[in-house]
Amino acid sequence: MASRILVAVTMVVWLAAARGAEEPLTLYWYERPPLLYEDGGRMRGLMLPALEHVMGRTGIPYIWKMVPYSRAQVTVRDNRERACAVGWFWSPERAGYAQFSPAFYYGQAMVAMVRSDMPVAEPIAVRDFFRMPGLRMIQKQDLFLGAYIHAAVREVLPEGQIFTTPVGISLILKMIESDRGDFTIVPKEEMDYLLKTEFTDGRLRILSFSDVPRTEGRHLMCSKSVPADWMARIDAAISAEAKNSR
Repeated sequence: MASRILVAVTMVVWLAAARGAEEPLTLYWYERPPLLYEDGGRMRGLMLPALEHVMGRTGIPYIWKMVPYSRAQVTVRDNRERACAVGWFWSPERAGYAQFSPAFYYGQAMVAMVRSDMPVAEPIAVRDFFRMPGLRMIQKQDLFLGAYIHAAVREVLPEGQIFTTPVGISLILKMIESDRGDFTIVPKEEMDYLLKTEFTDGRLRILSFSDVPRTEGRHLMCSKSVPADWMARIDAAISAEAKNSR
């Protein structure tokens, strides 16, 4: 439904692209409020204003396309389209098959979402939390949590206590409510949003970490089919926006 609703947005940008007679850049996004989402027939989200300003500076023709998380990753990795996935973290693995812009958005730190009755006091360091006996982590499949937490997971949590799933964050949180897992890791702004809009009965709470830095920047993760000139223009536009925001 959201794809049909966004046809008007896509057509407006497409018409601008047609005037330039260039194949447009496809910006792949997936719904993850409050970062990016569809509401009332319009795209919205915390990342959207910064990215629209950046793309406006570049002069590059582009279209938006909403797809599942996994499809965006596969499309960029397959390198058959001039395409970028919007708002992804950099990782060594991804850097092996994709081009990355500078970060265009910085959000809040990663936090854990746990049941409200979990006996753990704050503040707690992330590795100390992971060392709690028998702790079960549920995480979206292929989701990278940023370098700091990713390293802590690999160092401390046994593989048998890490469960991955292709389902979205809402279903993951329902699994935690029903004691099928103990926690998941997400950006704080996403958890604030869900606690206000969907999980309002007090059964879940945010657990903040004393040592986790502010979230790493979010980037455009682009296929290697995106021309070097376009990447240079994107990089320059992000740098200019960063200077203006200081």
